[in-house]
Amino acid sequence: MYNLSHLRQPSIYLGGLVNYTAVRNRVQKLFMEKQLLLLSSGEETVSHVRKTLEPLKYRITVKKKLSTGLKAMTGNELVLLDMPDSVKALREIKSYCPEATVLVAAEHDQASLALDDGAYHFLKKPIRAHELRSVVKNAQQSISMRSKLDHLRGFGPPKLILGMGASIKNVIRQIKRAASKDISVLIVGENGSGKMLVADAIHRMSARRLETFFVASECSGGGLFEALVGDKKIPGGLLAAEGGIIVYKDLHGLSVDEQKKVAEHMKNGLPLPGDSKADVRVLATTESYKKGWPFSGRFRSIIHLPTLRERKEDIAPLAGNFIKETAELLNGDEKTLSSEALKALKGHNWPGNVGELKNTVRRAYLLCRGKTIEPCHISTEDGSTYCTIKDFFDAKLTKYIRNLVKVGKSGLYGTVMDEVEKTLIELVLRETGGNQVKTSNTLGITRTTLRTKMRNYGLNGSGSSRKK
Repeated sequence: MYNLSHLRQPSIYLGGLVNYTAVRNRVQKLFMEKQLLLLSSGEETVSHVRKTLEPLKYRITVKKKLSTGLKAMTGNELVLLDMPDSVKALREIKSYCPEATVLVAAEHDQASLALDDGAYHFLKKPIRAHELRSVVKNAQQSISMRSKLDHLRGFGPPKLILGMGASIKNVIRQIKRAASKDISVLIVGENGSGKMLVADAIHRMSARRLETFFVASECSGGGLFEALVGDKKIPGGLLAAEGGIIVYKDLHGLSVDEQKKVAEHMKNGLPLPGDSKADVRVLATTESYKKGWPFSGRFRSIIHLPTLRERKEDIAPLAGNFIKETAELLNGDEKTLSSEALKALKGHNWPGNVGELKNTVRRAYLLCRGKTIEPCHISTEDGSTYCTIKDFFDAKLTKYIRNLVKVGKSGLYGTVMDEVEKTLIELVLRETGGNQVKTSNTLGITRTTLRTKMRNYGLNGSGSSRKK
């Protein structure tokens, strides 16, 4: 059968997304800094805006070209647009970043066009200083209020993504564009890359964010549409999803017949009991996408998620965030990654992507008894470990040695060497089942030397200490 789960305001983390508190603090900090992105190639405009707003503690970023300005945009920016064709540039900005609050400076005859295309306010050139100050202040307050309302409702744009890679920034822009239009979206990505989290983010930012977020996923095969449509006695899942968003999870796992049914109903509308059609927006996830499959042409937007191995520059901030999450979850101490441990993480291929990284970091946190996670604490889901002898001793002996130094105890070399040698012989004897020939060969010493050391350390044939 199929699992039909009805979710409202689900709590999500998109490949290292930080929690609500972090988002709120970051947003509030940005607003306190009063930032403005100025897109203008006119030196007079730039000088005038700086002279007017910088005394009011605005931090102004200037971009002379629209292309570089778009790359600088990541969220709810306040933008002042002054370009030869400001209306055309406004349309590109709104397509690229729907949440941007844009002020358009242009000739008076472009005012109605600018406002129709989503400008927050129109400023007639030449820009008057007092009008600029007033409009910018009101726009800033509007952005702040909108963000606070979204936060209180549990909706809004996806949380701040930890990572500076271009691929992740591109995903965020695609999410925002997809959310701003009531269209079907296919989310493509490997296992662990965050497909369902992207779907949830689209829901949170969409016009349907106050309605149901409904997930249909395959559990044991068969009966998807029977479960969705229902009958007179048992209402189907679509009735619960009416007005909201339905997500077909893992399309690649459906049989060919089920895929054809989904594609056909996307074309003709999803049925409710009787003759009516469901008012739902369709999202879907899949690990693979082929142009020849039944869904070709059925989705208006396709979002491809990058693998973690394609954005290794994001591993450090992701891992750091997962450490903090784990510490908060367990009410434990904050820990850090050593440079060697980070190098080990970056050297892994991550077939399980961000999900695997999260699990790996959590295991490392639990294994680490100190405050610094070393390579010896890292074991990935494919069984790979990253522990050298030096890593092991660094992790295990540092605290012991520090305590001995504090109390001024002497004879450290002899004590440590004896304990290490005894333990090493015990372990090898245990692994060889007490076979002294194999043990001596493994250790690289003669059998006579092995027997002497076993006698000195009080070890029997199996490697255990003799009872006194």
